[in-house]
Amino acid sequence: MLQAALTVVAARVLGRLDFGASVAIAGVAGFFATWAGLGAPALHLRDCAIEPYRWRSSFARMHRRIALSLLPLIAVAVLAAWFTINERISPLTVVLLVSGELLGAPTADLIARSFQGRSRYAAMAGAVCALPSLRLTMLGGTVLLTKSPVTLTHWAYVVFASGLILAACGFVLSFRSRRSKKDDGAASAKHASGVAFAAAAAASRVHSDVDKVILARMSSMGIAGEYSLAYRIVDVLLLPIVSLIEWSTRAMFEHGQSGAVHAVRVLWARWLGVIALSLLASVAMLGVAPFLPWIFGPQFEGVKEIARWLCLLPLTSACWITVRSIAATTGRERQAAAVESGGAILSVALCIALVALIDWRGAVVATCATHIAMTMVMLVVITRTSVGSAGAEVAGADHEPQPWRPQT
Repeated sequence: MLQAALTVVAARVLGRLDFGASVAIAGVAGFFATWAGLGAPALHLRDCAIEPYRWRSSFARMHRRIALSLLPLIAVAVLAAWFTINERISPLTVVLLVSGELLGAPTADLIARSFQGRSRYAAMAGAVCALPSLRLTMLGGTVLLTKSPVTLTHWAYVVFASGLILAACGFVLSFRSRRSKKDDGAASAKHASGVAFAAAAAASRVHSDVDKVILARMSSMGIAGEYSLAYRIVDVLLLPIVSLIEWSTRAMFEHGQSGAVHAVRVLWARWLGVIALSLLASVAMLGVAPFLPWIFGPQFEGVKEIARWLCLLPLTSACWITVRSIAATTGRERQAAAVESGGAILSVALCIALVALIDWRGAVVATCATHIAMTMVMLVVITRTSVGSAGAEVAGADHEPQPWRPQT
């Protein structure tokens, strides 16, 4: 909700073109931010779920992985953003926006996962709210202190300063964790699987942001801004669904040790709740569409029609997020990463082709079609691997030697 409030304020303050440019750059930076630490937040969540008493050493180790990867990622992300976005934006603005995203987002995610792994959900909520709260406060202060209109460069300084503050907090917490004597040994064993978690997260960012970047490049910054605002409404409506899935992640890691079928059976009521909530969200999307220009401002009149076209996105997103969560928490993170990476390639190809044909409507069709395709493929993978595992167990039981009994 704070992120949604920040989006409304930023859209009204920056205007149609500057807001569209900031969305496109944030999309590029967000993709590279998911590679920070090569899946360190997900690995730390797994460590806390399996061996919660060793969370301190795991936090320090994962934060070190994030810190070591930041500089090369920032350099590559700046180049990618500069070549993707129009040249009218100054290099300093691009550097500040990209650096702020990469400094703040991975650290905030790591801290939130640390609390989530220890079932401290109130503290997790505070960690999730930290970055948008800082940016909303700083942007409000900038509006009050700046006599001239707030520009994209002002917003870039806000993003960079908030990211720097979060990074400093991460270093303080990591230093305290390294010095603590309450924790011994390393908790994580399979660090290589972090690459799969990072690849899945990066592919997920491609699904959610590539359409905005392509619209900014192939259509206009204004269309990209309007599309992003309509997409933000979808994110708000997905909040209860994502919260329910996040709440179930720790339990899925625990029950997933016994297989996907067992985990789904234990938590079946939650998955039914996800589907019901997603249907309600799709209906709500149609209901709020006429009021969006009043919320974001009259210059964003096109948001109304885009929101109507996006009404199926809550349902397709919920289905994919649910199936991906089941796969990633039951030992199928590599398969989930492969499916999501393939979906990212499909999303880019479809989006480019369809945007060239039918403008922003093509981005909507490409996004929904990609979600449906990934969901179907992942369901097939889970079903086949589950049947194979069950068959192996039955075969092993059939060949188990029986105790000798005398013949009569």
